[in-house]
Amino acid sequence: MGSNGVDFLVTEQGPVVLEVNSRFQGSLDTVEKAMGINLFEAHAGCFRGELPEKPEAKLFAARGVIYSDRELFIDRKLMEVILREKSADIPPQETVIEPDWPLTSLFAFASTREEVIKSLEEGAERIKTFIADHMTGETGSLSSAREA
Repeated sequence: MGSNGVDFLVTEQGPVVLEVNSRFQGSLDTVEKAMGINLFEAHAGCFRGELPEKPEAKLFAARGVIYSDRELFIDRKLMEVILREKSADIPPQETVIEPDWPLTSLFAFASTREEVIKSLEEGAERIKTFIADHMTGETGSLSSAREA
């Protein structure tokens, strides 16, 4: 009863379930935006015997996570680039991000699935291009002294 989530991968053979979670998921915000409902209120209502009507999707919403391909120092300039996007889970300035660690989450909202995927890809590309063009040195910093 209440909010549950299923983590899965889509493979060439079809979806493969990784785990089932009987708790709120990290994608809660995208579901709420797409469906136009407050999932916490719906979840709490279930325990009072109040089941919500099946909502209709109002738009497409997606969340993507950018993982770092190198060690990065989060300086002021990189922080500004990340904040220009619809982002969350942003590391504090002056943080060091290790290779393969999550850098940030991006959100996209659009009227079609294709548009929402394109928006996520474009946002990720802007951040990755900035990193490739401006981050230098072994720690991926704009300056070896790590000045922000």
